[in-house]
Amino acid sequence: MVKIVLTGRPGSGKSTVLRKIVDMLRKRGYVVGGILCPDERGPDGRRVGFRIIDIMHNNMGWLASVNQPEGPRIGKYRVNVRDALKVGVTALHNSLREADIVVIDEVGPMELLVRDLRKAIMKALSSSKHVIAIVHHRLRDSEIKQILVDKGYHVYKVTPENRNSLPSIILKHVEEEIGGNVRRIKTENDSRRHYQHPRT
Repeated sequence: MVKIVLTGRPGSGKSTVLRKIVDMLRKRGYVVGGILCPDERGPDGRRVGFRIIDIMHNNMGWLASVNQPEGPRIGKYRVNVRDALKVGVTALHNSLREADIVVIDEVGPMELLVRDLRKAIMKALSSSKHVIAIVHHRLRDSEIKQILVDKGYHVYKVTPENRNSLPSIILKHVEEEIGGNVRRIKTENDSRRHYQHPRT
């Protein structure tokens, strides 16, 4: 079972590494679901907030923004609870039903401020699905930290020195765990484009 955490300091390249991994996995025929939360910058280059994107269905909303009029505050941003639920929670629920691999960017303070999004993240992390998640380097949520320990998540620390090589390393990790099943199932039934768990 693939259980991977990416962590590292702000600006180390975690989200870039994860996006590259998603692209590589898709090219190999995996169905990837979950959420990405890239930052959004204004015309002057200053960060104005964070988007939240449903990877599988490409739905998009605002996770947090400097212009958000209401919602939980974190620093200069307010969290958009409506979009966090509509896009984020829905994406994670769908990924547990439909995806081969669930991706979470990120398990961090903004996402965890929304109760139902936190629950959806915890459900995904503790599920029997293959999961790759970015975890904030100062995560304080004891319940989530315990899930990561109990489920045996393998931690990769992203740094400016290793961020270019990590996507290939992690892809190899994933394919060592489940690549054989993908090839075998495709050989048996070429009409199945994506990996599926063998039926028992």
